[in-house]
Amino acid sequence: MDIIQKQIDDGNVTNSYIIVTNNNSITLGKIFDFAKNNKISKFDTNLLDSVEKIKISEIKEIQKKISLRPYSGKYNLTIINNAENLTTEASNSLLKTLEEPPKYSLILMICERKDSILPTIYSRCQVIHDFSANLISDDDFAMISNQIQGIMKMSVSEKFALANKLSVSEDLDQTLLNWLVYFKKDIYNGNSVKLIKNINKSINNIKFTNANKKLILENLLLLF
Repeated sequence: MDIIQKQIDDGNVTNSYIIVTNNNSITLGKIFDFAKNNKISKFDTNLLDSVEKIKISEIKEIQKKISLRPYSGKYNLTIINNAENLTTEASNSLLKTLEEPPKYSLILMICERKDSILPTIYSRCQVIHDFSANLISDDDFAMISNQIQGIMKMSVSEKFALANKLSVSEDLDQTLLNWLVYFKKDIYNGNSVKLIKNINKSINNIKFTNANKKLILENLLLLF
């Protein structure tokens, strides 16, 4: 994110970026920090995240949001995570926005496989490699695994108590990102895909809406 920050500081923003990473979840966390540091409000932040194909209908919906002027601050931030999941139709639709992006827009597409992005999309974006997004160590992964296995054994009342504790924790963002990393490593487990979707949805709601954190976390933990 240092490259984009420098361009903002210098008044020379590209508007559209592809961030190639070795860990989507950690890069997503960096973008959230970047938005906070640049006073980009949750009302001016749009997140499109899918572990499945991103359809043209989803792109058309996000394009409506990209066209809106910022509610506050200088930029309207749009994040497309797992951009390699864009269908050809969705990519062609997005291309129209990338050709003439609003000057107040920042469009960040995160992917792990740049070769799966259409060349026409690729050529209209500045490409950044975020391989500083180091993978979680074996020891940390074991700790996260133990935490998740413990949650799965909890009673409903224990899960609600944990939701209450996490809702006021300063480490909530990192905890949710750690869970994403864990379930992405376990992607071939049928329940993992469902949990990835719901963790992403929870992150989105916590970051960008006024929804009750405790209620969001209770509903999420009931799926474990």
